[in-house]
Amino acid sequence: MFNPINDSFWNSAAVVSHLSGDNNSGIWLMEREKKNCVLKKEVSPYDCRKEVYGLQKLAEVIPQSVPKIYEFGENHIVMEFCEPVNPSKKNWMQAGEYLARFHRWEADHWGLDHDNFIGRSRQVNTPQEHFMTTSWGDFYLKTKILPQWNCAVESNLVPQTYTKFWHDIQEGIIGLPSFSERPSLLHGDLWSSNLLFSANGPVFIDPSVHFGHREFDFAMISMFGGFEDDFFHGYDEVYPRHEGFEERLPFYELYHWLNHVNIFGESYMTSLSQCLDKVL
Repeated sequence: MFNPINDSFWNSAAVVSHLSGDNNSGIWLMEREKKNCVLKKEVSPYDCRKEVYGLQKLAEVIPQSVPKIYEFGENHIVMEFCEPVNPSKKNWMQAGEYLARFHRWEADHWGLDHDNFIGRSRQVNTPQEHFMTTSWGDFYLKTKILPQWNCAVESNLVPQTYTKFWHDIQEGIIGLPSFSERPSLLHGDLWSSNLLFSANGPVFIDPSVHFGHREFDFAMISMFGGFEDDFFHGYDEVYPRHEGFEERLPFYELYHWLNHVNIFGESYMTSLSQCLDKVL
């Protein structure tokens, strides 16, 4: 389905515009054989092959839900350019339906057979064999929260006021219910910039896939907004959310606020503190 990047691309493509980033890491709109495509270029330790794997997993559920991948390498992805359109009510409902269908794709274990990235941070998903019997809350604490928390504490980015409540925070996370659901295929990094709309419908990009509880995927949506009500209506028609959903969201937002603090520093400290207040 996907082919490694090769010299033929560089010999036949020209830059149309620089969409984001810098010369070392960014996104470019390219023209190749009179058709537009997108080049994403990254630097180590980020590994584009893991992003391609995530797109492929989503494509196994709904092929048209992700851009086509033309070529890729460890530090590059060349993919389809999806001409943006203003989404309609139907588009938003369809996007919610797509997410619900991803979540209906289930596994027998939490995690994934390899670690990947959440933004520029390593995301722990292994060892898989350990996560076949553990609870969702225990998996989430050990693989998602603990690495981010320890990094933030070591960098003095967590206010001391909250470190003394760490035991209570852990207890709340361990107690997160799974509602006896099997692990769902998660996008993992779903916010408004990672959901596009083209003439062919919704397109999901930049996933950080793993198998976990489906409520996790609503955290970034809650944090940054930008999703119409029709999105949630479309989701609930396919896979209704559980009662008390909103009360559990801060526990999932905590992972992403910690990651933002670890990547971007003190500019996200206020948001992290507000989130910690909610989980205590």
